Amino acid sequence: MLQPNGEIHVRHKTSVPFCYWNLPYLAERNSLTLFKSTPFKIEDYPGYNNKRGDGSRSDDPFPLGECSTFFFKINYSSQLQNIDYMQMKEELNLRHRALVHVYGR
Repeated sequence: MLQPNGEIHVRHKTSVPFCYWNLPYLAERNSLTLFKSTPFKIEDYPGYNNKRGDGSRSDDPFPLGECSTFFFKINYSSQLQNIDYMQMKEELNLRHRALVHVYGR
């Protein structure tokens, strides 16, 4: 966040199993508040190329499917704490491993 009233925009799949990541909950646990969510339309982003981002095929694209853009801001009404990025990363990794176990990769 570059400005005190800056925003974080996250594009994420919203179909099963990706909806189980529950981004608004994870953000809320880290003093962020979801203030808007809109369907992601790839045609609004000429030249957009998605990437897997992990593993031996990390540079490969994947089927986009149903996605949304989530808009977050800092929640100043709550007591701000240091964001524990390592804990958040560990929680996401645990969720990912559970989903891979259930649905396969």
